[in-house]
Amino acid sequence: MSKMSKWCSLTSIFVLLFSLVVLGQAAVGKENSNPIKNSGFEQGLDNWSLQVDKDYAAIKVVSDFSAPDGGNILLLSHQRTRDSRAIQYMNLKPNSIYLLSYWVRGERYQRTGYGMMIRTFVDGKVFGTPLSETKTSEEWQMKRFAFITGKTGKVSLQLHLTCAVGDIYLDNLRITETTEKDARRILGPTPGVPWVPLGPDQADCRINFDEIYVSDKVPSNITLRARVNLNKELWENTVSLKLELPCEIEVLNWTGEKEEVGNGYCRYTIPVKGDGGGSGDKYLFNRSVYVLSKSSNHHYKNARCWVKWKGGSQKPFETEIKYVDVPVVAQPKKIVTGVHGGGYNFQIYPDYAKLMKTMGFNVVDLWKLGLGGEFIEQFTAHNIEVDTEHSGFCELVGTAGNVGGLAKVPDAHALTIDGQKRSDIVCPSHRGEIFEEFLSGMDTLASRGFSCVMFDDEHYPCAGSGNLRS
Repeated sequence: MSKMSKWCSLTSIFVLLFSLVVLGQAAVGKENSNPIKNSGFEQGLDNWSLQVDKDYAAIKVVSDFSAPDGGNILLLSHQRTRDSRAIQYMNLKPNSIYLLSYWVRGERYQRTGYGMMIRTFVDGKVFGTPLSETKTSEEWQMKRFAFITGKTGKVSLQLHLTCAVGDIYLDNLRITETTEKDARRILGPTPGVPWVPLGPDQADCRINFDEIYVSDKVPSNITLRARVNLNKELWENTVSLKLELPCEIEVLNWTGEKEEVGNGYCRYTIPVKGDGGGSGDKYLFNRSVYVLSKSSNHHYKNARCWVKWKGGSQKPFETEIKYVDVPVVAQPKKIVTGVHGGGYNFQIYPDYAKLMKTMGFNVVDLWKLGLGGEFIEQFTAHNIEVDTEHSGFCELVGTAGNVGGLAKVPDAHALTIDGQKRSDIVCPSHRGEIFEEFLSGMDTLASRGFSCVMFDDEHYPCAGSGNLRS
């Protein structure tokens, strides 16, 4: 072998060894960048503190060759509706935004309440949402959500299974620092991305859910959420919200300032004098408008909104506008619904009863308790029959074959966190003959062309019958 060949061989070996060292250091650095210790449970339950009900519940580490990372995973197992959680505390950078990702799968998972929750508790705020049955499969899935830290940067991470039965498996939890823009790009419009707290002399406005849906048949809601951290004089006398929409989208019942600003846009000025009050920021407030598309055009320019004050203005926040094709349906003979009659439906959608009528509903099934006569009157004014006696699960509770319904059936009672039964609360996970009869009855309705529409979590047992649509 020539001297040159030997030199090339030695050089190649050196480059290879150097690359392996660098890659190894990078891998170590990546692992160390995750503030969650023992995030893949390869060291068992080290660094995790447990709170588990004494019976019918367990948290343990098990081996799994299909684990997304390593060979161990965490199992939270409930044979009955119990409560268990694994907790880890950490310190992160204050007033910053982070992404939490994790891998999850479930077996025989059924909820009677919240179910499985991966949550962060940060300076009085809670981030994370429950996992529903439909969003939890027996195959591994990666899920993510964003959260922000407060002034202290202290975080409590909780893996919490409550009011549920079945097995939940978790692996490879990871927290990474990010930006609002990158978080929106990764997560999309849902779930929403929280705001990092404002500094002094700053203001910020955005559109809830980061996008707008419009139709030419049914009004839709645009909610602007704004935060202002300005001095009192500027706040009380000069602050306003600006909303720019394509002029082909009409803001309904608008009486305020409006101007055409060119390029097909109309600008709406929304005064906010004297409103607000906040948590973390000096002022925090919402403004809502209702819009309707005036054209058959299904492609719109982006919407824009911003906060403006004397001597300053926020850079406009832009969001996409999407058209929703609302079908026109023939009036059915009858339709069974699980519409919640609480006031918030009518507060969010002033034409709620009319909307239900245009969608083809002519019978609504409302909760009996808490209803005001005005809500019923709004439905009956559109020739919609209102039934407050037979409301989804309430009917099951009241028709269990004896006086008092399921309140007389011990196995149907809910369990509190400490394992005590409560006869005044019915547990919808009851799997006895009564519950099976209820589901069978709903399937029969579905096979005859009826629909069960879910507007309220308490009606979710209807969704368990496969032929029903929600």
